[in-house]
Amino acid sequence: MYLEFEIFLIICNYLGTIAFAASGALKGIKYKLDIFGMTLLATMTACGGGIIRDILLNEVPTALINPEGLYISIITTVILYIFMKNLENQ
Repeated sequence: MYLEFEIFLIICNYLGTIAFAASGALKGIKYKLDIFGMTLLATMTACGGGIIRDILLNEVPTALINPEGLYISIITTVILYIFMKNLENQ
């Protein structure tokens, strides 16, 4: 039973990271940023809150220990960038 709840929390964490990364990437598209700017904005949106929380709690940021959130935000940004470029070309 405990393992199922732990998996549920991990899935919720991944979905939240994807949602915030997509939010940052779409804001980058709105302001016509390049892929680097979009990735930076998406990563800071997706992982920045957790980093600030951990710093205020005087702990090592989780994003530095477990970089899965960074990878998810980068992958999300690349997918959105490719998707938006394909929409522009049609």
